[in-house]
Amino acid sequence: MVFNLFNKNIHHYPTLPSLAFGIFRSNFIPENTIPQLSGKIAQDIRQGYTGGAVDVYIPKPPNGVKIKGYDVNSLYPKQMFDRLMLLVILLILKEISKILILMHLVSFSVI
Repeated sequence: MVFNLFNKNIHHYPTLPSLAFGIFRSNFIPENTIPQLSGKIAQDIRQGYTGGAVDVYIPKPPNGVKIKGYDVNSLYPKQMFDRLMLLVILLILKEISKILILMHLVSFSVI
């Protein structure tokens, strides 16, 4: 359907946005041109970009008071590891309980 409408082979585009951009470029932008904005429109668009803006909070405790700071981003891997270990322990206990139940059933059938 896309090939019939726009003469574009979808197998040449890995994502839907790249296909959409390919259709746009082939239908609306003349070949061998580089679109470039200028003037008021370009200024308005450029004002909308604020890449890399970061707010930093620097705590200032009262004199003589010590504060502790934690890098919560670096604590994430440890929390995930702790949860993973808990899951592993629970799975092991579940398997052990199955084995104990089986041993109990076997001991009754032997007698």
